[in-house]
Amino acid sequence: LAMSEDDYMEIIGNKTAALMGAASQTGAILGRVSEEFETSLRRYGFHLGLAFQLVDDVLDYTQPADVSGKDSGLDLKEGKLTLPLILVLKRCTDRELKLVREALISRQIDPASFREVHKIIDNYDGVRDTLKVAQGHVQKAKESLLPFRPSLEQETLVSIADYVLLRKN
Repeated sequence: LAMSEDDYMEIIGNKTAALMGAASQTGAILGRVSEEFETSLRRYGFHLGLAFQLVDDVLDYTQPADVSGKDSGLDLKEGKLTLPLILVLKRCTDRELKLVREALISRQIDPASFREVHKIIDNYDGVRDTLKVAQGHVQKAKESLLPFRPSLEQETLVSIADYVLLRKN
C-alpha cells in the first residue's frame, strides 16, 4: 500500500511501455530511418505503452467480463495495486483504506467487497484521474510524431494512439 504513483509508473514503464517502445523502434531500425526518427518512434511507443496499460487498469474496474474478455476486478482479486487504487489511497478515509487493504490481501474477494472498493474508486475519481494521466501520455505519443511530415503512416499512428483511449477490451 506504500507504492507511489511514480513507483507504479516506473514499473509499467519498464514493462508494457518499454516493450511497445522497442517494437516501435524496431520498425524504425528496419526502415533505416535517421536516429532522430528512430528516437521519435521509440518515444511514441513508450508513451503509447504507458497509456495502454493505464487504460487497461481502468477497464479492470469499468468493463464487464463479456466486454473486456476477463473478469472485472481481476487485478484487485490478484492483489495488484494499480493506478486507480494508488490515487484513491491518498484520498480515502481510514475505514475505506482498511477495506481496500483487506480486499488486496484477501485470497478471495467476495462480490460485495469488490462493489465497496469499486464505490471508493468512483467516489475519489480514481478512474477519471487515471484516464487523465493516460490522455497525457497519448498526447506525448502524438507529439513524438511531430518530426515526421504529414502522411498516411503518421495519421495511422495518431489514430492508434487515439484508439487506446477508446478501447473497451
